[in-house]
Amino acid sequence: MHITGDGHTVSAALWHRHNRRTVMIWPLWKPALGAHAVQALLDHPFLRPSPKGQAETVTVDRMRLLPLGVFDVFGAERQPIEGGKSAGVLVPLRIADEPD
Repeated sequence: MHITGDGHTVSAALWHRHNRRTVMIWPLWKPALGAHAVQALLDHPFLRPSPKGQAETVTVDRMRLLPLGVFDVFGAERQPIEGGKSAGVLVPLRIADEPD
């Protein structure tokens, strides 16, 4: 996984901040791509959650992703577990289409 930062904050490909939540967003695409193309796709700005829409709803503009071969987008977020020492378990998160 590609990890980057700005000197103050570390970030990893697929993970995004959305309205004080940390969410994981990943695409499904075809055809198969090489390693560098996959990295470019996973870091693509079109996969960042849209600031538009309702505060709780995570949206991306799937139509803008179609030319990149992306045919669907999925998500997850961590949910803490009682007594757990980890960041929590990943639970599914619906990624909505950005309204026109």
